[in-house]
Amino acid sequence: MATDATPAKIPIHVSGERGLIFDIRDVKRLREEFHVCGTLIGILPQIPQQNVFQGLPLELMPEEIRFLVEECDAAYLVDDGPVHELAALSFLDDDRKALQEHRKKIADAQIEKHQQLVEIKRQQAIEKKGNKNAGKDGGKDSGKATSTLSAESGTFYSIDTYTTETPVNLPSYDLYEARYHTDAPVKLTSANNAVRKPLPPVRLPKQTAYDMYTHLQREQYFLSPGLRFGGQFLAYPGDPLRYHSHHIAIGYGWNEKFNVLDVVGGGRLGTAVKKCWYVGAKDYATGKYHGFSVEWSGFG
Repeated sequence: MATDATPAKIPIHVSGERGLIFDIRDVKRLREEFHVCGTLIGILPQIPQQNVFQGLPLELMPEEIRFLVEECDAAYLVDDGPVHELAALSFLDDDRKALQEHRKKIADAQIEKHQQLVEIKRQQAIEKKGNKNAGKDGGKDSGKATSTLSAESGTFYSIDTYTTETPVNLPSYDLYEARYHTDAPVKLTSANNAVRKPLPPVRLPKQTAYDMYTHLQREQYFLSPGLRFGGQFLAYPGDPLRYHSHHIAIGYGWNEKFNVLDVVGGGRLGTAVKKCWYVGAKDYATGKYHGFSVEWSGFG
């Protein structure tokens, strides 16, 4: 049972082995408390082609899922398919009516607010047009212009819309907590990930990448996928909404070999985009993580 001192664990909904967050309050908490930003993948049903202003759900990287479940013990996994079936079976007619009434109430409030805004803009346009005509004609035709514009602007339209509830507020949706939430520590390994129930199957991170992720997390960096810059992660010194990334990070095994041209290419790429190419590996004998940054300088 969660108290004020111990906040409730965050449900990570697993669909197609991907971890998703549907509640905006959980998104806010992940960003503020755990430096986990994820990637918004939601699109508008009316405009599926747009991919600039995306919304919920928030997709988490495999490293973020394992970090939250194992390291922080702040989240638990929910198999999204069975949860939807469970909620649908327990969704009564009274629940449906209550949800429809609530949606209608929200929609009516939005329509009323929209109408008020339209009326204010219409009155402002009438006043502006009247003052303009009064200045030209000395006020002779201002009344005529005002009445004409008022007649033309008398018809306006409102947008019939509504806001959907977050999953935590939907009737019967709290059933997943009783079924999946547990205070026992969970270790996401290839063995129990395949056979343990009710733990749903989720994508597992590569160990070298996870070692790099946890290392940078301990250094208080915010991390995001780094594929567009040829790395595993982009490391930000603060919230990505306020800062540019400082590092292109790649994790290797302690005895793993890599081509020297990777160092040349990574260093030049990092310098070109004003970032530092950062590589590292964990020494399991000592438990310490060793990282090295590469950048090109001295040109010209």
